Amino acid sequence: MDRQLAPIAHGVSWAQIDRLVEEALVRYDPAAAEEKRTAAQETRHVDIDLDQVGFDGTAEVTATLDIADALDLEAAVARRANLLGQLGCEDSLDVRRATALGEIARHDLALDLQIVDPDTGEITRTVPGRRVELIVHLNDTGGHTADGAVGRFANTRTPISPEQVKEWMGTPGTSVLVRPVIDLNGHQPVDSYEIPDRIRRQVTLADHHCTYPYCTRPAERCDLDHNIPHTQGGPTCRCNLNPKCRGHHRYKTSGLATCRTLSPGTYLWTLPSGLYLVDPTGTSDLTPRPGTTQPTEPPADTADPPDE
Repeated sequence: MDRQLAPIAHGVSWAQIDRLVEEALVRYDPAAAEEKRTAAQETRHVDIDLDQVGFDGTAEVTATLDIADALDLEAAVARRANLLGQLGCEDSLDVRRATALGEIARHDLALDLQIVDPDTGEITRTVPGRRVELIVHLNDTGGHTADGAVGRFANTRTPISPEQVKEWMGTPGTSVLVRPVIDLNGHQPVDSYEIPDRIRRQVTLADHHCTYPYCTRPAERCDLDHNIPHTQGGPTCRCNLNPKCRGHHRYKTSGLATCRTLSPGTYLWTLPSGLYLVDPTGTSDLTPRPGTTQPTEPPADTADPPDE
């Protein structure tokens, strides 16, 4: 490389030097080049950061793709962004490209996917399309004016502006469902073990995440557990139900932990490592020990509960 670059080094950019090094690697050490390529393929990823969503209603997306996939995505985004401009969208090109990516995602979710046997060509299974549900709460505290309107985006537990909600509602193909106001402290038990949708929604709105100490798995992705088992007379009601992720639900059911409801939203856990109080402010260790701030039991199971 030194011999080849020496005569032209004064007129070569760093990018050209990098390409020459890559070419030399492929030409003179193909095994190392293939190892490098395989390792790079393992770094592919798509990250959608929903933890930093704020009042502005935007999320950061980063990705590393195979170059063929990246070119296909670029062509699809550019084509749809151009079409949006032709249809009269006055947003900037960057904004139209971002909108185009969302439209591509919604189009894919609407499709039924077919699983085909590679040997026979027979369709063995059909995976139905899905709809993404945005859950938004609006609270008007300004009397007869709109100045006091506050929005909360339940999907990410963040505030959202009423103007953003209006924009979402105006998106073509959007279905809007207005639900009655739910009294989170209401007490309407049922006799059955099965949990009606109205009670399930009441519980998941009141307890936003798994109620096991320090666990933050969203309630929508948890099991709803009878603190007092239904077989022992425990009612199917908000007062006796709370969300637990699958791992912590099983851990309690095994008898290694107990959970007592002190009041709606406040729970006292007894674990082998001590007592823990869980309430809307977080987890409090009631048996502090030097150097220990969290329970030592197994972490949450990341598996989602089965569809019902």
